[in-house]
Amino acid sequence: MVGGDKNMKTRNIGKKQTAIVLSIFAFAVLVSSLMVGTASAHMLYIDANDKPDAPSVQAAKIIFGHPNNPAGHIVPQLKEVKQYRPDGTVVDLRAIEKDNHSVAYFLYPGGVNIIVASREPSVYAGKLSKGDFGEILCCGGDAGNAVDPATGMIPWAKVTGQELEIVPLVNPFNLHVGDTFKAAILSNGSSINGSYAGAHGTKSIHNATQAQIGETAENGIFSIDITEPGMWQVKAEYIIEKPGTWIATSDNIRGNETKWLTGDAVEYERERYRATLTFFALP
Repeated sequence: MVGGDKNMKTRNIGKKQTAIVLSIFAFAVLVSSLMVGTASAHMLYIDANDKPDAPSVQAAKIIFGHPNNPAGHIVPQLKEVKQYRPDGTVVDLRAIEKDNHSVAYFLYPGGVNIIVASREPSVYAGKLSKGDFGEILCCGGDAGNAVDPATGMIPWAKVTGQELEIVPLVNPFNLHVGDTFKAAILSNGSSINGSYAGAHGTKSIHNATQAQIGETAENGIFSIDITEPGMWQVKAEYIIEKPGTWIATSDNIRGNETKWLTGDAVEYERERYRATLTFFALP
């Protein structure tokens, strides 16, 4: 019996050790997946003075990451940066790479200006990021709701015609705590329904306990409640089940692992379009 008790205790200890090892392994896998998920969830967004003096030279800081985690910012692989001026002209801006972001300087002439940046396509987890856009509106003085007679549009509701964009339906320069930000997502100028998320700059836009997340209406309209002053971000996204092959435009080397090199053919199962709009709420 003593020997039997000893063998039983040994077996029990072995089971406990196995359970502990499996728990540690499961935790490690979970942490790893969360880290990968965090990296893959990076967003292109723009930070700039939303109410500058005119005329003046302003800087648009273009970031790939999240405002609540500046340590994770990386330099975006930009395709183009454009400035949409109130007189209808569109200016191509030159982006200058810094340590963990890019900067594009522009002449602010007054009125509502829209700065839009887009990244080069890339594949992650079987999805081709076909369109990845960041946008911010800049305005000096009072941006009212008057329609511009030249364009027939309210300046802050201008449609630029990007593959995916967020168009405000309320004045983004006059939002206070307690107000509701309302917008529509458009693809090439036409409304489209997809997913959305909105969060204060100090919160995680991917965390359902910190962000407002949902699906748009059929006409692409969604709303975000403004609960804090300061920087806010809204994100719109839609995915198309459309497999294909992408020819890599840059190397993708992570540590000792080479994902692909420039010119390689990379297969994907779906296409993803994503847009981010940054604005600042008042107390």
